[in-house]
Amino acid sequence: MLDASDRRLVVVTPTLKAAQAAQQQVGADAFSAARLIHQHGYRWDEDGNWSQTDAAPEARARLLPGDVLLVDEAGMLDRDTARALFAIADRAHATLALLGDRHQLPAVGRGGVLDLAARWVRPAAHHELESVHRFSNPAYADLSLLMRTGERSGEVFDALLERGQIVLHASEVERTAAPAAIGADGAHDGAGDGDQLIIADTRDR
Repeated sequence: MLDASDRRLVVVTPTLKAAQAAQQQVGADAFSAARLIHQHGYRWDEDGNWSQTDAAPEARARLLPGDVLLVDEAGMLDRDTARALFAIADRAHATLALLGDRHQLPAVGRGGVLDLAARWVRPAAHHELESVHRFSNPAYADLSLLMRTGERSGEVFDALLERGQIVLHASEVERTAAPAAIGADGAHDGAGDGDQLIIADTRDR
C-alpha cells in the first residue's frame, strides 16, 4: 500500500503559460493538457481522427500508481482531451482530480466535461466552494456570486451600472464609436502594444 508521501502531484492546465505558473506556485510538475497527451502518443491524423501511437514520455510526464493528476480549469477541457487524460490516469492507476468553475469559459469544441463529472461522481468526491477568495472588495464579491446564479438580476445590473462596469450608450453611433475611442486612448497613453483588450459578443462590428 502506498504511503501518502510516495504520491506525486502532476498538474495539467489548458495553456503552457498556466502550466508554468502552476509549477512555480505549487512546486509540482505541470504541463499543458496538449503537451501531456502528446507525450503519451495521442495524435490527430489528416482525416481528423483521434488515436494513440506508441510513445515514450519523458520521466516527469509518466504517472505511477498512486500519483494524482490534477486538471486545473477543467471547465475548459474538451471531451477528446479529457478522454485521453482519463485513459492515461487509468492505465497508470493514478487518481484524477478535476478542478474548475462550470460558470467560466467553456471548452473550444465539445465540452461539458466538468458538468458530467459533477453529475456522475459519487457525492463524497464532489466538493463545491461557496465563498469568494479572488476579490478583496466584499461588495463586488457578493455581486459576483449573484451573477453566477442569475438571482436579482435587476439589482445586479443597477449596481454594475453605478460602479461604471456597465456603460449604456444613447445611440448606435455612440456605441460603435466607444471601442474605437478606447483603442485610441490606449495608443495615445503608450499602451498600444497589446495591453488593450476588447471582446465582442458578435461579429457585427
